Amino acid sequence: MPVKNRGIYTSKDCIETWANSCSQQPSPRNYIYSIETILHKDYKKLSCTEFSDKYAWDADAYEIACKKGTKRDETVDFVVGLENGQLLMVEAKLDVENVTNLKGEVERKISHTKSILVTSLHFKSCATPSVVLFGGKNLERNIRRYRNMRNNKTDIVPMSLSDFYKRYFVD
Repeated sequence: MPVKNRGIYTSKDCIETWANSCSQQPSPRNYIYSIETILHKDYKKLSCTEFSDKYAWDADAYEIACKKGTKRDETVDFVVGLENGQLLMVEAKLDVENVTNLKGEVERKISHTKSILVTSLHFKSCATPSVVLFGGKNLERNIRRYRNMRNNKTDIVPMSLSDFYKRYFVD
């Protein structure tokens, strides 16, 4: 599947530049962690050491800090800064059993997260496509079903964690 605006992660500089120019409180810069840390928060048994030195903005942790005691499931899991200045939104569904339960959910999370991202003076654009990560024993089936459920639209690409790493973190 072709990638429209392919960017490669080179360092955490892009996401830090974005976060440092946000005037929101709490400051988004306080929520930049390794992707391994972000994924391990929800998926304790997951081994993803290849992401230990790759950093992203933890949109879920930020949302929780902003909305104490309210509904807190409106953002994607994390946002990665790419070398071309674009921001890549990523939703992880590594243990999902039934992708039909995701109908519309990921799209809403992307839309809400983008409304936060655009508030930065250094916002350039969001990378297309956004990514939804799948894992587990039904990985290939879930990827296929998610594509079919969305009529093969290419604005959100389902992929495995290893494919995500190969596409955005390896030259």
